[in-house]
Amino acid sequence: MVWPHSTWPTTVFWPRLCAVDDLQSADTMKLMVQRTKTVIGTRAFAVAVATVWNSLPADIRTSTCTVQTFAQKLTTFYASQHI
Repeated sequence: MVWPHSTWPTTVFWPRLCAVDDLQSADTMKLMVQRTKTVIGTRAFAVAVATVWNSLPADIRTSTCTVQTFAQKLTTFYASQHI
């Protein structure tokens, strides 16, 4: 499959980190959430992922650990939310 523009898939599917000049600090590792005008737009992958990622505690978002350790932290966080 040939994409109409070489960066199209990454810009549509992967949210980007907030820039330094945004209101939020770059070291918080928050993603920019695209504005949407419809409920269906809020369900788009890029919007949903950025919203969920930004809702995680900072110690999980900014940790520099292995994938296994990250998964354990994430599991522990979500398990504590549903008790």
